[in-house]
Amino acid sequence: MPAYKNDAGRWYCAFYYKDWTGKRRKKKKESFATKREALEWERRYIEEQAGAPTMSFEALYGLYKKDCTCHLKKSTMISKFAMIDKHILPRFRQLCITEITPATVRAWQTEVLGKGYSQSYCYSLHRQLSAILNFACRYYGLQSNPVARAGSIGRNEVHQAFWTLDDFHRFAMTLREPAQIMLFYLLFWTGCRIGEVLALTWDDVDTDAIHISKTMSRLRGAPYIRAPKTRESVRTVPLPAFISSMLTDYKRLTVYTGPELFQITSSAAARLLARHAKQAGLERIRIHDLRHSHASMLIQAGVPAIAIAERLGHKNAQTTLRVYAHLYESTKDEVVSVLEKI
Repeated sequence: MPAYKNDAGRWYCAFYYKDWTGKRRKKKKESFATKREALEWERRYIEEQAGAPTMSFEALYGLYKKDCTCHLKKSTMISKFAMIDKHILPRFRQLCITEITPATVRAWQTEVLGKGYSQSYCYSLHRQLSAILNFACRYYGLQSNPVARAGSIGRNEVHQAFWTLDDFHRFAMTLREPAQIMLFYLLFWTGCRIGEVLALTWDDVDTDAIHISKTMSRLRGAPYIRAPKTRESVRTVPLPAFISSMLTDYKRLTVYTGPELFQITSSAAARLLARHAKQAGLERIRIHDLRHSHASMLIQAGVPAIAIAERLGHKNAQTTLRVYAHLYESTKDEVVSVLEKI
């Protein structure tokens, strides 16, 4: 694999390689500062294009990232790749993927567990490594995934706290600003995600419903509007009459502030929630737990799971039943009571 220097003193490589179909192709790449950089780029390129199990983990990760860009949302990719770049790539970078054994993975898992991360974060790291090597098994001839054979670490902890209606009223009594009041009332009484509410404009508001068609997140510190989490998340959420009246009054107060309902970030909203929960003497919960609170209220009121799923934007009723199974446990005695009456 020779490298060459051009008239400008820059290095380039020119070579033939076989792609994953076995076809012979020619490639040239210029403008390297050193011969070593040119040769390293040529080596990695041949590994990626051949797609052989002898490629390095770094080359495989490059292919995996390219594949993800076609299937994942930008905000998801940023957090995903940041996690891999920090905790996985440094440990496996130079290894050939066929050299990664269950023992290699187990040693890495021990390092991760020794760093004091939460159980859910360890579980996420395990899943990221497993996903990359599953990609190699599916598309590049790796015979088996050593991560699966090494076993999992951590656990997928689902944190679900919620407030009752009385709790929310105590919290709401501590709010003073109209925008704060409107924001938290919408979150509690619609069950919408914080990003969905922050993305609302007045064009999305009708007299008796709000239309969810987008969500807002932060991308490198700037607002980022994108499609909702799932196709089912695009939905119309009917509003109680008193929430519609509140929105009408709120619109008159904010007529000059722009088309968006709220000028706040999700992190600022979370700080507000924590501060006013403390003032009200309530258990501290996350912003997303207001969504759980809404679902809990509907379940306790006997609303069918399929109607709750449609309102929350779940894929189907099975998702609702899975996420809120612990709440449905409390209805067992009610079922027996109904049967006895029958």
